[in-house]
Amino acid sequence: MNILFETQQVILSQFTARAFYPREIFNKVTLDNHITGVMGGRGVGKTTLLLKLVLMHGSSEKKALYVSADHLYFLENK
Repeated sequence: MNILFETQQVILSQFTARAFYPREIFNKVTLDNHITGVMGGRGVGKTTLLLKLVLMHGSSEKKALYVSADHLYFLENK
């Protein structure tokens, strides 16, 4: 599981180097559930939204984790 947090740190370090333009949906998303999924077309900002939420809600304390379902970790760990 630590490999997922290490991968997240690499992604977040690349993400914070870019400019962020908040969108209207950013104010509508709630994180009251144990798991949150986001669906939508290409280029609408799904990943940007999730990464910004991870940064806001404690990536350093391991309270939030962004992973892509196609990560190689999930081939061996179901």
